[in-house]
Amino acid sequence: MKLRATGTPVSPSKGNSKLPIVVLVIVIIVLAGGLGYYSFMLQGQLNAANSKISSLQNTVSSDNNQISSLQSTVSSDSSQITSLQSQLSSDSAKLSTLTSYLSLNNSQIIANNEEVTEQAGSSSYLSFNANYAGFVSVAVPSSTSSSTWVEVTYNYGGYYVTSGQINIDSGGGVLFPVLPGTVYVYIGNNNLFGSASQSVTIAYYY
Repeated sequence: MKLRATGTPVSPSKGNSKLPIVVLVIVIIVLAGGLGYYSFMLQGQLNAANSKISSLQNTVSSDNNQISSLQSTVSSDSSQITSLQSQLSSDSAKLSTLTSYLSLNNSQIIANNEEVTEQAGSSSYLSFNANYAGFVSVAVPSSTSSSTWVEVTYNYGGYYVTSGQINIDSGGGVLFPVLPGTVYVYIGNNNLFGSASQSVTIAYYY
């Protein structure tokens, strides 16, 4: 007995031909989703890194501004220190000079063994400017007259100051305080007759 075919014959493999395509589509969808998620995560990390870099750049810029400001402050302070040191040095020099004046450590020779001669009953004089308070020393080692006298005068603030005539006989010395101004030193004799000569040394201490 023979079997008779009815309808269209069915191929053994034709019924399963759609399965690989479905699997492929599913794999593509999964891969696309994974890549999308991975791309999303990478973009988030990249944005976070860029944000951190921007923040660090802002911090560096702020620090640079602070450094610049501090350097400017240091430069200004250094200039002030230099100025103060210069002023201190100047003030120290002035103080040293004033201390020297107060200690009368400075001197000026006005006349050194200078020969002067005056007629009987008259006098000779020498003058100089005293810039500071001090003393005038007048030394007359020898005189040809036994009635020799010395007088120191000056004018300060409108007041006339004098030592008066100080007798030194035929030789001696006088020390008289003076204030700033023009100082006159007189050398004279009280002879009734005949001139007199002296060797005079005058020093100004201040």
